[in-house]
Amino acid sequence: MSSPLNTSYSIGRHGERCAATGHVFAPGEKYVACLVDQVEQEGLERLDYALEAWETTRPSGVFAFWRGTIPEAGAPRDTIAGDDELFDLFESMADAEEPRRIAFRYALALLMVRKRLLKQVGMREASGDAGGDTPGAMLVRVKGTDPELAPIEVVNPTLDVAILTEVATQLEAVVRRGT
Repeated sequence: MSSPLNTSYSIGRHGERCAATGHVFAPGEKYVACLVDQVEQEGLERLDYALEAWETTRPSGVFAFWRGTIPEAGAPRDTIAGDDELFDLFESMADAEEPRRIAFRYALALLMVRKRLLKQVGMREASGDAGGDTPGAMLVRVKGTDPELAPIEVVNPTLDVAILTEVATQLEAVVRRGT
């Protein structure tokens, strides 16, 4: 049986130009990066858009997206996607329904727990009854937020924990510099 996690998620570095307009990005400029599902071939392609172009020219097949800032020339950068970009990517997938997107968001949440950006505060077991199935979920909070706030539910794609841990490790390697 094929796993939704068998797809390679290569986030890569930001592009030099806007995918829609060809505008050359300047240091300090904000942009939107997206992963687009490639129909012709298995996998995802990263495209970067100037903010104005993103508002008017979104590509079809967007799998996930996040906002970023072009770093200053020569500035050291520890990761391809910083903490703000990871939060933006995580939030952009909140309504995921497709199994691949659910699995990706869950792996991203595991990475963010590992990086101590999110804190796991519990689990919700899956349940099934006449009214339908309710999937299990990991319950998390953004580090440093009010513990009285309702936790964020991250749907469990019901895959083997070892596979999810491996994917989280791979995802971490992808967002690290130099990979």
